[in-house]
Amino acid sequence: MDAEIRGQLRRISNLPFYAQRALTAGIDLTHVETWEQFQELPLLSRADFEDCFENDTAWGGFRVPGVVRMNFTPSARLGLLPEFHTPSDLAASARALAAVARAAGITADDVVQVTLAYHVLVAARLFDEGFAELGACSLQAGAVPTEQQLNLARRGHPTVLMSNPSFAQRLGEAGLRGIRRMVLTGEPFTAIEGRREALKDAFDGELLSAVDTYGVSECFPVAAECRAETGMHLREDFCVVEVIDSETLDPVPHGTAGELVVTHRNKQGMPLLRYRTGDLAVVEATECECGATTVLPRGVFGRTDNMTKVKGVKLYPSQVAFILAGFEGLDPRQYRITLRESNGVDQIALKVAATTTDVDIAAVKRSLKEGTLLSFNDVELVPAIDEGPTVDDLRGDARRNIASVGSAK
Repeated sequence: MDAEIRGQLRRISNLPFYAQRALTAGIDLTHVETWEQFQELPLLSRADFEDCFENDTAWGGFRVPGVVRMNFTPSARLGLLPEFHTPSDLAASARALAAVARAAGITADDVVQVTLAYHVLVAARLFDEGFAELGACSLQAGAVPTEQQLNLARRGHPTVLMSNPSFAQRLGEAGLRGIRRMVLTGEPFTAIEGRREALKDAFDGELLSAVDTYGVSECFPVAAECRAETGMHLREDFCVVEVIDSETLDPVPHGTAGELVVTHRNKQGMPLLRYRTGDLAVVEATECECGATTVLPRGVFGRTDNMTKVKGVKLYPSQVAFILAGFEGLDPRQYRITLRESNGVDQIALKVAATTTDVDIAAVKRSLKEGTLLSFNDVELVPAIDEGPTVDDLRGDARRNIASVGSAK
């Protein structure tokens, strides 16, 4: 474990939130010296943050000198959770995002049209600061409708688009031109087969690169592609990333799917220590032409919520939605997995809403097998899926309904 992380542990040991957690766990953060000791520290969840802010809605045990910005992130339980940033935090984020932009091929000569929302949430402003650090110009369009975006583009002549993938594609189909590079966030992109190709087609092949980025609202960036488009590289200068088994909480080796866990390297306002993102990914050690050595080759392709075991294999329902999204005519928001048992063997069937019958079922089954490592016994196309569970588990005597339709959005 390097000196920067040891210094971060010493700093956060003084925060009331982490001091109480350490006391409860019987550990001393200032005495953690090895990676093995680090991996024994308690994991942190969104629920832990919600607990601490429920009674102290302003600071929640994270009051530190010099906080200059407060943003909010959605919380199912509390509505909104605050996030805090000091000048040092903002500078570190700007450097990391400038490096992301540089790796994407953006230069100081570029004008970047940013279509993300600027109210309350943090991503748009952080990206702006990264572009400014690089010397590029941000055209702060914000989350305005398509026609207004096109009008702003006609006046501002952007060469780069910062957007989410679906809105970027809509702008291309509406006639936006002159964009040579694209930085994407907020939605699955590399995790969905064929999505990059469809996006580039919408811009008539003008795009030199369209890169994916990933982070959580409390820690951004965590990973990002370079212009080689070979998968998202971990931003190991900004945070430490672990991959764990979401059931046993043990580390998993490279190449094995698991839950991403992130730790800030050097953050003062509301730092994360072994924070469970709930996002499912595979990390591989692969050297890229840009010099990066760790990559998320398939991006983030599901959530670890509501995992169930089928034929001894862990099935994450949201992972199925990512696979279905790669097939035209299928609605990844409407599907149902039914599990049955026949002669002691698990059987797995899928119903999915479709707008056409012209879907290659064999190809869907192949993609499901590649993505989940499970052979689906049946895939059926239906006009719509009734309200109900996403996974209907009819094995044995107990009926266990997991999640609900639309939970994989």
